[in-house]
Amino acid sequence: MRGHGNTRLIMLLEWACLDCDYGGHGNSFFGEGGYQTRRAQLRYTIRVLLAVVRTGNENVIQDLCDQGLIGSLLVVLKKYKDTDVPIELSILSNTLLILSVVCETDSHRKATFGDEGVDLLLQFLSLDSEKFSSGLGYHKLLLSSVNAIWCCVSFMNQDLFLERGGIPILLDLLEKCPPSMQNLVLGALLDLTEDARAVPHVVTWRGTGQKTAVSLLIELWRAEEHAMGVKRIGTI
Repeated sequence: MRGHGNTRLIMLLEWACLDCDYGGHGNSFFGEGGYQTRRAQLRYTIRVLLAVVRTGNENVIQDLCDQGLIGSLLVVLKKYKDTDVPIELSILSNTLLILSVVCETDSHRKATFGDEGVDLLLQFLSLDSEKFSSGLGYHKLLLSSVNAIWCCVSFMNQDLFLERGGIPILLDLLEKCPPSMQNLVLGALLDLTEDARAVPHVVTWRGTGQKTAVSLLIELWRAEEHAMGVKRIGTI
């Protein structure tokens, strides 16, 4: 902080998000995926920021937030929200992880995440299920998005999340996501449904073949029993 390192990181982050022409050739290890763009610089700037916030030093994190870190990260999410390029998917995933760390324990930072952050998060949670196993990085992006529900949405932005269809989107995700992700989605749903206003969204949801939320949960229970080798007769 004495050397203005945070300021320089924020400036580098903002520079790397600009759309101006850049003459990088991307032909070195650290320049991979950055031909004629600033993606390589953005990728490593995001990684450095993630390492910095994970130190847990609240003074450093607060200084970054005071200099507009959250707003700059939302610009990154908006810039690459429709991408299918692996390096950009990696940038999105790490950006969401940074937001989760800085917003988790601070209501003011969650408020800064706000409407724009919730809308972007819902878009990531609505990914086509065919992309989950593509190997491009969508699985990691989904995991980062579910984690952001706990850290950036719960309590402070929960009303927005419910109003904009967050519960049906999570139930759709639960129905189509890989088994390895189901426990995380269920955990997020459990926290959200502690708010009584979320329950009608669960009750009215319909999935494939007009499946209800109760039917989906029973299917998951039985699938888990089968995977564990549990023997039962007739009922759950």
